[in-house]
Amino acid sequence: MVETVIKHLTEFKQMTEAAIPFRLLNEQGEINCARAAEKIIKNQVADIIPSLREETLLYLMENPEAIDCLGKLKKEEDSLNMERFQKILSNVENDKLSDIGYGQMKKIYFDPMIPDEAAYHYMKYYGKLDLSLEEKEQLVNSLTMCIGELDFDRAGEKGRMLLFQPVFSSDLLLGLLEKPKTIESLEDPELLKLVNTLAGYKAGIEPLNQNQFDQLREKPGEILEKMQVVTGYIPKDLLSYGLQLWLWNGALYADLCKLERIFMDGMGASEVFKSRVSYVNTLYQNPLSGIDLSGLSYKKSELLLYAITQKKKNFLRLIQKEKMLFDDLPDNSLLLEESVYREYLNLNTVNKKNLKESADLILPRRQFHDLKKRMYTFEELKLLCRAEKTVICLYGQLTCMRIDDQICVLRELLKRKCMPRTFQDGQLGILAKALSIKPLSRWIREDFGNIRGLSYETAVWLLVYQEQLKGMEKEITKNRQATEMTLITAVNDIIEESGFEGLGINAVAAKAKVSKMLIYRYFNSLDGLIAAYIQQNDYWINFDEELPDQAHLAAFIKQIFKRQIMWLRENYTLKRLYRWELTTDNKFVKELRNKREEKGIWLVEAVSKLSKHPKKEIAAMASIITAAISYLALLEENCPVYNGLKIQQESGWEELEEGINLLVDLWLQKQL
Repeated sequence: MVETVIKHLTEFKQMTEAAIPFRLLNEQGEINCARAAEKIIKNQVADIIPSLREETLLYLMENPEAIDCLGKLKKEEDSLNMERFQKILSNVENDKLSDIGYGQMKKIYFDPMIPDEAAYHYMKYYGKLDLSLEEKEQLVNSLTMCIGELDFDRAGEKGRMLLFQPVFSSDLLLGLLEKPKTIESLEDPELLKLVNTLAGYKAGIEPLNQNQFDQLREKPGEILEKMQVVTGYIPKDLLSYGLQLWLWNGALYADLCKLERIFMDGMGASEVFKSRVSYVNTLYQNPLSGIDLSGLSYKKSELLLYAITQKKKNFLRLIQKEKMLFDDLPDNSLLLEESVYREYLNLNTVNKKNLKESADLILPRRQFHDLKKRMYTFEELKLLCRAEKTVICLYGQLTCMRIDDQICVLRELLKRKCMPRTFQDGQLGILAKALSIKPLSRWIREDFGNIRGLSYETAVWLLVYQEQLKGMEKEITKNRQATEMTLITAVNDIIEESGFEGLGINAVAAKAKVSKMLIYRYFNSLDGLIAAYIQQNDYWINFDEELPDQAHLAAFIKQIFKRQIMWLRENYTLKRLYRWELTTDNKFVKELRNKREEKGIWLVEAVSKLSKHPKKEIAAMASIITAAISYLALLEENCPVYNGLKIQQESGWEELEEGINLLVDLWLQKQL
C-alpha cells in the first residue's frame, strides 16, 4: 500500500514538474501521463508545455518520441519557434514525426525559406532531395499553393514530382487537383508544356474549369501551337482579357483557328477583344438580325452570347421571332439564370409558350443544391420550381426511360401534395424505384384497389414499406383475386338464369354482393368483365397440353378437335358470350383475340415442325375445322339438322368427329 502511494506521489510530482495538466489523467491514463512527464523532464522542455495548444499536447502524450525531437530542437536554438512546431504537428495527422530522421527534420525546421504550412509536407516527401535554390523556391511556392487541394499520398511519387513545374505555383489548376485523373493527365509532356505556358503568361487567368481542362487535354500540341501564334498578335495590355475571353467561350481549339485567320487578315486585337459581344460577333457573327446585343441588359446579353457560341439554333430562331417576349423578361427570370441555362436547361427545348411563362417563373437558389446535375426540359424545370426538396430529390432518382413518364409522376405528386417532408435513409430511393415502374395513381388503382378510402399520402408509405408489407400485399392480391372470381361467377349465373339480356353492372354487382365500383376498378367496364370471363373459359387461350412425338401426332390433333367440341357444347354461357364477341370490337375484345391468336400461331408452328407440312397449309386446315366446330356449336340450340347431321343429338356430333378424323388422316398421309 505504502509503495503504491509513494509511486502515485512520485508520478504526480513529475506531472507537476513537467507542466502536464492533471485533467489529462482521465483521458490519457496514468501510464501515458507518467511516461510523457518523464520524457519532458529528461528533454528539459517543461517550460514550453504551458504554451502548447491542447491538440499539440495530446499528440505528444500519444507519441512521446516526438518529445525527444522537441528536446533536440530546443538544444539547437533555445528560443524555439513553437508556432512552427505546432503547425508541423497539425499536418502530421496519422503519421509519426519520428518516422522522419532528425537530421532531415532539423534541416527543414530551421530553413527560413520554407513556410510553416509547407514544412511537414516538404520534410515527408522532399526532405531527402538535394535541390538547387531555384528548385527549392519553385517547390515551396507549389506546396503553398497546393496544400489543401492535392492529396499528396494518392498522387504518388510521379505526381508529387510534378510540383517542380511552374503551373503548380499558380492558381490555374485549383479545383482540379483533388481529382486523380488531373495529375495522371499532366504526365503527358505536351499537356504539361501547355498549362505551364498558360501559367507563364502571368496574365491574371482565372482557374480552369473541368470543360476547359478536358479540351486542353484532347489537343495539347495543336492548341499550344495555335496559341503561340495568336498571342503574338495580342498587345500585352490586352493579353489578360483576351485569354480570359478565349477560355470563357469554351471552344478552345476552334476559336484559336478563327482568331489566327482573323488576325492574319488584318483585324486588330483591340477590336476583337473590346467586349464579349465584339468577340462573339467577330468569331461567330450575330445570327440575331435586329437585336443589338450590346444594348441588352447584362443577363440577357450573356444568355444570347451563350446560345450563339453553343449553337443553340432552335432557341435563337425563337428569340428572333419572339423578340418582344424576350425584351419583356425581367432580370430575375428563371431563363436568365446562368447556372440554369448552362447546367440544367436544354435551351433548344424552349418554345413560345415557355418563353412567355418564363416571365413569372423563378427558381429559388436553394433548389439548385437539390437538383441532379443534368439537362432538363423547360416543362421539367417549370414543375420543379414549385416542388419541395423531397420531390426534387426523388425526381433525380427516377429511372423511367421516357421524360414524359417522369413528368407524369412529378405532376401527379405536385397535384396531390402527398409527399412527406422527410424520409429515413434509403426510403426515398425505394419510392423512386416504385414510381419508375408506374405513377402513384396506377399503383392505387391496380395494386391497392381493395383498400377502401386509400389516400395518396398513405399509398406513398405503402410503396416505401412494400417489402415489409409483403404479407399484407399477398392478402390484398388474394382478396382481389377472390373478388374477381366472384364477379366472373356472377356473370355465368346471370346468363344461365336470365340470358344475356339480364347482364348489367348493377345486376352483376348485386349477384356478387360487392360494390359496382369494383367492376370498374378491376375490369374498367362491363365489357372488360365479359372479356375476362371469355379469357378464363376460352378453349384455345387456356390450351396447355404437352406436344406429342411424331408417331402420335395424328391422335393428338384428333383429340384437340374432340375436346374443342366438348368444351363448347358443355358451356352454355360461353356460347352466348361468343355471340356477343362476334358483334363487338372494343379494346378488351382485341386483347382477347390477340391472346387467342398467339396461342394459335404457336400451335401451328409446333405441328408444322412435327409433320413437316407448311405452316400456311396447317393454318388453313385448322381454321376450317375450328371455325366449323364453333359455328355448329353456336347453331345447335336453334337448328336441329345441318347437311343431314343431327347436331342436337350425340349421333350427329359423333359423325362430325369421324369426318374430322378422316380429314386429319388424309392430310397427314399426303405426300409432300
